[in-house]
Amino acid sequence: IKLTNIMSAWTNFSKEEVAMGSFSVAFARILAGPLERLKILLQTRPTEFNNPLHCYRQTRKIDGFWSLWRGSWANLLRYWPQRLLNFTFYDAFVKRLSDGKDERKVVVTASVMAAVVTQVLVHPFEVMRTRFTQDSGKVKNYRGIFDAFAIIGRESKGGVSFYRGNAMLMVFGCQD
Repeated sequence: IKLTNIMSAWTNFSKEEVAMGSFSVAFARILAGPLERLKILLQTRPTEFNNPLHCYRQTRKIDGFWSLWRGSWANLLRYWPQRLLNFTFYDAFVKRLSDGKDERKVVVTASVMAAVVTQVLVHPFEVMRTRFTQDSGKVKNYRGIFDAFAIIGRESKGGVSFYRGNAMLMVFGCQD
């Protein structure tokens, strides 16, 4: 796939479509921010909380009300490009693969290829979002999104830390 094919797929979207899509993603992700935070805390610290309500109360008590949105910007940095890249790569792969072949095979192959390429590009944002969101308590490990990126990158003296567990995620991610 050439970069020019990917860029031409991007131009298929009108400015209004990109703007409305971006607004709806931002609105939905910020609205769901507290639920995302509680979900990640319950997944990463199952022994600390009895149930979601207990998690909510403890998080508000220790970190304050606004901490429920901790990681929302990181989530936007992950989600918006993920959807944009997925649609773009899908269109580019469909154009590249469809040469009178069985359309079902082309659609499935293009979907899987787009999901894998998108996941490889966006997975660092997923790791950073998860780490940043689960960070709570009196002493914070990360001061912000860029600080989280820097610290996670230094953990393995490179970008390897961002891709731990990515293979399994791609296996299950191709089922979307």
